[in-house]
Amino acid sequence: PKGTNVTINGLTTNDGVTAVNAILHSDPVVQIGVDIVKGVANKTSDIAGDATTTSIILTDAFAGTALEELKLGKDGMTIRSQLLARVAAIQERLNEQQRPASQEDLVKIATTSSESKFLGELVADVVTKVGPQGIINLSMDGSVNTTYDIESGYRLEKGVLSTTMLHQGLLHLENIRVLVADKKFSDAQEILSIMEKCAEKGIKELVIICE
Repeated sequence: PKGTNVTINGLTTNDGVTAVNAILHSDPVVQIGVDIVKGVANKTSDIAGDATTTSIILTDAFAGTALEELKLGKDGMTIRSQLLARVAAIQERLNEQQRPASQEDLVKIATTSSESKFLGELVADVVTKVGPQGIINLSMDGSVNTTYDIESGYRLEKGVLSTTMLHQGLLHLENIRVLVADKKFSDAQEILSIMEKCAEKGIKELVIICE
């Protein structure tokens, strides 16, 4: 919350991952270090969605400690093992202290991030309504107002793989099993093994949702 703003290509932001991704250094050796920090920030953004600046600060602290140890002649692999042990201890402490986020917590976090109490309350309201497994999409419509719509269920951007599966443009199935996969099936054997499992259990109809 105390991070200062930076302007990058006309965009003013205090988002850590946006700032670090814009850094290019003339020294290729220094750039290697920058790229490592970029990787940390982007991974934090992908997994947690926030706290990228915190992860950058922690990376700096760990790297600084490791470099001091190297100067004293300590073996690199030993330093790595010690750092991993410390990280594990920190994670254990954090797990002991964690608790579910309350509505008040969500409002504080969103308000700090958006720098707006109105947006903070709106975002917290949306997050509470869709739940931890919900998906939130942002879009610009040119309006001066910020609003939200909640849709139940699951919407697919694309339809069936082949139109031969359709009857008069539609496909209606009842009492089916649905397999949702976060991957692309490139090997027919993978599909066959799934179908064999279905056949063993008497499942005759299966819908696969994947890339």
